[in-house]
Amino acid sequence: MLQGAIIATILNLDIRKVALDAGAAYALSRVVAELDQEASNSLASNARHVAAQLGFESVDGEVPAVLRAEPDLVFEFQYGFHQAEFMRGVLEQEGYVSWQSPWESYWDVTTEFRAVVNRVSDGYRPGVEVSIMGGDGEPEFGATVNSRAIAIEEAKQMVMTWRLKQDV
Repeated sequence: MLQGAIIATILNLDIRKVALDAGAAYALSRVVAELDQEASNSLASNARHVAAQLGFESVDGEVPAVLRAEPDLVFEFQYGFHQAEFMRGVLEQEGYVSWQSPWESYWDVTTEFRAVVNRVSDGYRPGVEVSIMGGDGEPEFGATVNSRAIAIEEAKQMVMTWRLKQDV
């Protein structure tokens, strides 16, 4: 009966609220393993998730001391940090979609197109995205502008230019 109460208490810990105790939770998972393997797995999984999230949010990639004793948590922290670095690089180069028009069908019925605007570190990039037969289209972008509204208008103009080129 006491074992069940201990396990229930452990499972009710919100590991995300006690992120600095991820190392302790991971170590505790080994102790709990003898009593309840499922509870142990849950604790270890949550601790790894917290370590990865801490890495993702880290500015310098320095592994917190509380995680250093556990190689699995160090690995998860570093993985999270590298994922964040990768995403920052992608956002700097390609940005993220800030606005897009609905897809429109071209007269051949197999081609769709739309205007898109990506937010990048130094402004907004207007573009046009074309998809043939439902495939993924790669947007073609124009020059970066400072205003989202201007970028939207330029993206719409790029769509009109694309349509005119197709009709020639």
